[in-house]
Amino acid sequence: MEIIRIFDTHNQGLYSVKYPGQDLDEFDRLFDLWEDLEFLEDFFNTNKTDLQSGFYGYISIGDAIMQTLEDANALRKQLLQVKDSNENASISLNNIFKPLDNITYKPDDYEKSKAYGVIDKTWIRIYALKVDDNCFVITGGAIKLTKKMAQRTHTLKELEKLNMCRDYLRQEGIIDSDGLKQN
Repeated sequence: MEIIRIFDTHNQGLYSVKYPGQDLDEFDRLFDLWEDLEFLEDFFNTNKTDLQSGFYGYISIGDAIMQTLEDANALRKQLLQVKDSNENASISLNNIFKPLDNITYKPDDYEKSKAYGVIDKTWIRIYALKVDDNCFVITGGAIKLTKKMAQRTHTLKELEKLNMCRDYLRQEGIIDSDGLKQN
């Protein structure tokens, strides 16, 4: 496992895990997938029941693909906008990433976090560990069409990756943003 720096500027850092045997880190892999028409068509056909279960209303596979393309593009721009902003900008990684568990009261070390797409009723998620204030390590992501991550294999895998990466950071002694910079 390798930690790749996406950016580290103005007291904000975004990093991404590159898993053994993978060509891309998770940041690049996710956005490549979410721009891949064949992948999206296969995914939404396989998960058509979840897509059209009521929460999102009736939505066609074609509309779901277009929505995902637009949403992923907007989310990528939002994340990279943090890199290009100055120290006094209102946008921050802490504003983009939220605790994974909506009822988290006291954050622990390596708080499990998620970033949503930017459109209303978005289904794209980026999962990350909060290592420090405004400093996150992306562990993966998914198109989440169900209420609970444990309901589907592909989202359950993302929970496992969060835990595996948390264990890796602990093992490597990376406890804050300084530890990531030295890695």
